[in-house]
Order: sequence, then structure tokens, then C-alpha cells
Amino acid sequence: MKHRPFIFALTVAILLLAVLLVQNVLAQSTPTPAPSLSIDKRLVTANLVAGELADYTIKITNNGSGTAHNVLVSDVLPSTKSIYVRSNPMATTVGAPVTSLNWPAVATLAPGASLTYTIQVRVNTDALPGATLNNTASVRADGTASSSDSNVAPVAAPVIRITPDIATSPVVAGQRVSFYAKVSNLGPGRAQGMRISVCLDSKLRNPVAGNPQGSTYNSSTRTITWSHGDMAANGWDKFHVVATVNPALPAGSVMHASWTIKATGMPDTTADQRIKVD
Repeated sequence: MKHRPFIFALTVAILLLAVLLVQNVLAQSTPTPAPSLSIDKRLVTANLVAGELADYTIKITNNGSGTAHNVLVSDVLPSTKSIYVRSNPMATTVGAPVTSLNWPAVATLAPGASLTYTIQVRVNTDALPGATLNNTASVRADGTASSSDSNVAPVAAPVIRITPDIATSPVVAGQRVSFYAKVSNLGPGRAQGMRISVCLDSKLRNPVAGNPQGSTYNSSTRTITWSHGDMAANGWDKFHVVATVNPALPAGSVMHASWTIKATGMPDTTADQRIKVD
């Protein structure tokens, strides 16, 4: 009986030691809550168009179970094909012209929370259709690896259409005939450095180019050419010609005016205009 207090004390000590051991094992097997950052870089603007503004977004999300500390976001811009305009929140710019952006550190980002950044650039006016703009954003935080996401998008191409028509009715041998072509850019891209030319049938004599002004005439090839410059999406213009119909032509004779549209970085667009003597 005299040993019972000792046995009791020993039993209690063993139980306490077991509890401590279990707590230690549980502490070691339970992971510390950690952040996990994802990044999504997107082009918001429907199309990249030469000479026009383009908007991007960067979204940072903490998908982990722990708070992210000292969150740093940066963005490498497509500086060879665009010009930086603005960002929100305001970023620190690097380079002249601007090649990249760095945002101030965000102290904490809780689990499930997100950050959104916006960037605006202007696509270079000489960016050719099909050229790509590569925009890469990155995020990192204390104790996490850097993550990146890129948006690669092409500069939109124009869709060029030619619609020839005749302004004179009836078309009579020996008299002047007025005809034209309506040139349209259906978009979405800008048509750059457009040159419009028309090669005339020899039966169309003494041609004179009408509006727009500034055309040239090559008598050896019987070709009138207009240097039009750029045409924005949904833009159009009409190119007019007046010529004398060969007086020896009988009714039903057909003359031709061959139209060609050239634009930088695009295949030629052509149309054959048939002009029939009434």
C-alpha cells in the first residue's frame, strides 16, 4: 500500500509524456498555412490595331491557405511594337522608351483575395498585320517562387474590298465615260500605305483622273495611280476616271479597267471592271 502514491505519480507522468509526444507529432504533421499565387495576363481590347490603343489586365490571386507577404508585380511590355501610355495603379517605369513596369509591393494578400492591374499601350502605326505583341507579367512574394503569364496577340489585318461602277449612262462610242471604284476597308485592322491603280484598255482614250487629287499617269502602261496612305477600319474612298470611248467601237463592245489595291503587309486586291458600249 505504501507504494501506491509512487505508482500513481509515475502513471500521471507517463500520461503527461504521452500527451506531449502526441502534440509534438501532430504539430510536425500539420503543415504551416502557405500562400499560392496565380497570375492571369489578358488583352481586353478586341483587336490590336496599328496606331490605336490597347488595354491589358493583370489579375493576381492567392489560392493558398496562408497570407502572402510583400507581393511584387512587374510587366515586360512589347516596347518594339507599342508605346506605353498609362497604368492603374501607377507603376514605376523602366527605360526610355518604357520597356517594363514595376508596381509598389503589396504588404499582404489574404487567402482567396486578388489584385487587379491595368495597362494601356498604343500599337505602333507601322506594326504590320500579323506581327505579334508579346506582353509578359510576373508576380512573386516572400517565400514563394515567381510566376509569369504572357499574352501573345497578332496585329489585326484589314479586309480590303473594291466595288467598281459606271457613272455615265448610256456609254456611247466617241463620247466621254465616267467610271470609278469604291475602295473600302472592312477592318478590323488598319490598311497601311495604300496605293490604288487602274490599268486602262487601249479603247479608253485620253484618260483623266478625277478625285481624289494627287494621282500620276504612266502613258506607256496606261496606268493611273493614287498614293492614298492609310485607311482606318470602316473607312472608304472613291477613285474616279474619265476617258473617251473609241469612236469606232460598235454597240456591245466591252472595254476593261483593271483595278489593283496594294497595302503594306497584305496581298494585292484586284478587280476587273467591264465597261460595255450601249
